[in-house]
Amino acid sequence: MNLEHVSSTNEAATGVAPIIVDKQGRNSIIVILGANLLLNGDDIERAEDIIRQSKIVVCQLEIREETGKKTFELARKHSGIDS
Repeated sequence: MNLEHVSSTNEAATGVAPIIVDKQGRNSIIVILGANLLLNGDDIERAEDIIRQSKIVVCQLEIREETGKKTFELARKHSGIDS
């Protein structure tokens, strides 16, 4: 497992998403984004080489939208697929 682009911070706690299920079986998910909000376009650009080498790129929606978009822009750039 390559952990080259994994980092830690003292600026925010880790993100969590506890799931609560009521007696009727309905669930609610409480999302606390925490350190996920610190990930940004500069981080993605630093990971461009690994994105270029990847066959599949997946993003979660618990990061900033613009960060996810940047990730997919780089993935498309290196995919050989035209829009």
